[in-house]
Amino acid sequence: MRGASLKGRPYFVARCDLAEDDTECLNRAFLIFARINNVSGCGMTDKSDSSFVVVRFNELTYQPGGVVAVIKGSKVAQRTLDDFDWSQSEEQRRAGWRYFLEKTDLPPGMDAEKATSLRQVRFDLQEA
Repeated sequence: MRGASLKGRPYFVARCDLAEDDTECLNRAFLIFARINNVSGCGMTDKSDSSFVVVRFNELTYQPGGVVAVIKGSKVAQRTLDDFDWSQSEEQRRAGWRYFLEKTDLPPGMDAEKATSLRQVRFDLQEA
């Protein structure tokens, strides 16, 4: 899964397991896309100007997984976090992979790899 931006709207691609039914995978991907991009037609109620990063980590090994998305607004960020949790395979969950939100000043929709690098540099500078 990778965070990105489509005309300023966050999205990500759901990764499916090989054993998973293709229809189930497509339905899951569409539901995630619809929730993040407000396809339901409901007005956006989150007026927050804050940006948040969704960060992946392993709670068993403390291995960092990096930033997977940069999202604007706390409610949208929470929905995105829930979607990442929901779309994770049972195998990944058993292996200890989890997600959390962190407030940031990074621009929404920023490339996940760049956001991960910037976040790490900031941590390194704080420790120095």
